[in-house]
Amino acid sequence: MYGISSYYDIVNYVQEAVGEMAYDDYAQDDFPALFKKAKRLGVRDIRGWLADELYNDSSTVNDLAGDKLFDLISSKYGEDPMDKAVWSKHIAELNKLMPHVTLN
Repeated sequence: MYGISSYYDIVNYVQEAVGEMAYDDYAQDDFPALFKKAKRLGVRDIRGWLADELYNDSSTVNDLAGDKLFDLISSKYGEDPMDKAVWSKHIAELNKLMPHVTLN
């Protein structure tokens, strides 16, 4: 497991994960529409551009951050991440570090 002990660790995890997704050998198969868009736009570093696009996609970021935040809430803070108020409180804190996307 990736050592998550703070909100910053989650941000770093997400940044690393989208980079790995973009540079994966199968990225072109996984994201054909984005590759087509990048080519149409004349992007020279398609993999770097794709990592940025994934990092700016709320759905992708929520998927990546969700499990890590769940673990952080229960292990570090000893709170129940299933409690909506608890989840909302921690999402708000994480969203301060990632204001470019809407986390839920």
